[in-house]
Amino acid sequence: MMKVNGDNRDNRKTCDKIICEEERYIKEAKTLAEHLCVPLEWRSPEHNQTTENFRTPGHDRSEECGTPERHRPAENGGMVLRFGRQGLCLEVGGQSLRGDFTKLLPRLRPSALRRETLVRAARFRRTCGRYETCNETGDLDVSAPGKPAEGDCGRSMFPQLTAVDATAGLGEDSLLLAAMGFHVQLCEYNPVIAALLRDALRRAAEIPELEEIAGRMRLIEGDSRTLLRELVEPPDLILLDPMFPERRKNSLSKKKLQLLQRLEQPCEDESGLLRAALDAGPRKIVIKRPVRGDFLAGCRPGYSITGKLIRYDCLVLPEHERMNRGECNHVEHE
Repeated sequence: MMKVNGDNRDNRKTCDKIICEEERYIKEAKTLAEHLCVPLEWRSPEHNQTTENFRTPGHDRSEECGTPERHRPAENGGMVLRFGRQGLCLEVGGQSLRGDFTKLLPRLRPSALRRETLVRAARFRRTCGRYETCNETGDLDVSAPGKPAEGDCGRSMFPQLTAVDATAGLGEDSLLLAAMGFHVQLCEYNPVIAALLRDALRRAAEIPELEEIAGRMRLIEGDSRTLLRELVEPPDLILLDPMFPERRKNSLSKKKLQLLQRLEQPCEDESGLLRAALDAGPRKIVIKRPVRGDFLAGCRPGYSITGKLIRYDCLVLPEHERMNRGECNHVEHE
């Protein structure tokens, strides 16, 4: 998810404070508090003690974080990032949000992964030792080397292919791409969401079933319009999922969106985001949209893969257009 509005940190919403309840996260919490310029509290769950703004003898971390006393939020109000036993969690208004890739494990089974709408949209076909883009009727080459072994979430359908998730959010779509075998660069603009995603990746790397997949995922915090233009090599795939105003009917998605929309708003520069993706010269661009939503920036895709609630619009760039990086004459505007 991303609000594309330039690279001005003052325009990005952050939390009101950070609470750390685990000693192992003290250093990480301190670094994050400094990054977000918010107060940091230490709480000891065992003794139910609170030391406001993480004061230790002769040391006040509120000054170190650059947050004056008058700007400290109320104890029970605002948006809070909490480092607890299960990692980093965002809390606001009685709701909480944590990145958790373990919930996606059933979807990573080979039989389930192949049915994912995103996987169908992102697929490439293996031909003469190389991978070619598929059209809407293309099937996976199930006999190709590197296909997932039954029951093994870590092996890949498409080894050596690269992808950029330009609007990573909590990284669930990136995880599906990495499970396919893509080496995925995740771009996230909002620092709070990036922190939640970074923590989810760290915990995933400690889980045997997710370790190999998480190893193919790399997070970069920043404006994806800039990051896409700084790529050294064109990726094979770029995924765009700008937050859209339509609310999904799924109650879990609704809860996620309510919290994420407190931090980010729907994309304000669809044309700029799409242009940056085209300029990066990928072989394919996959755009996630509501099933009845408009085309991103009014650009008609080559084809679409549609699920129950989500539609993936696919732009396949011919080789000569990729070489010209940004010349995408096959895209029709409505």
